[in-house]
Amino acid sequence: IDGTEGAYLMGIAAASASETGKVGLVAGWQAWLAQTWAAAFEAGARSVDPNIEVSIGWVEPTGGMQFLNRTNAYAVAADMYEEGIDVLFNVAGDAGEGIASAAVDHRDATDQQVWVIGVDADQGLLSGDTSRPLILTSMIKRFDVAVEESIRAWLTDEGGSVTTFDLSNGGIEYST
Repeated sequence: IDGTEGAYLMGIAAASASETGKVGLVAGWQAWLAQTWAAAFEAGARSVDPNIEVSIGWVEPTGGMQFLNRTNAYAVAADMYEEGIDVLFNVAGDAGEGIASAAVDHRDATDQQVWVIGVDADQGLLSGDTSRPLILTSMIKRFDVAVEESIRAWLTDEGGSVTTFDLSNGGIEYST
């Protein structure tokens, strides 16, 4: 599943919602995929506001348990919110709950409206009551579509090639 187009759309959403002109992305680690998504996110944000500030934070720069490390994700997000960033895109999987918790704490401490953009699934449906109102949208990877289409292709002898799932074929969507 190629989420580059979705990351671009999340950049558009972030820049459109930002009141401070500062948005960011918190990624699991500095792998090529996260860097590709970060570039797409920044391009989307800059398509709305060429002067917007875009920051990138890494849960664990060299990898490891980055997608489960809610504590590090919280710390990275809290620092970014303190720097005036008001919209963060979670590209850290389950660790994104730490990002959502940091958003709640920042809002409660400062009375500033901040947002989280989810990833993989609709984070608005998965979040608790306190963080749900802070979920702006989510980039959803439709693994169900990829699996169903792959099985269908195999059963009908249309398989054998690599299919990339993206916006064009329902592999990526966003929540509203």
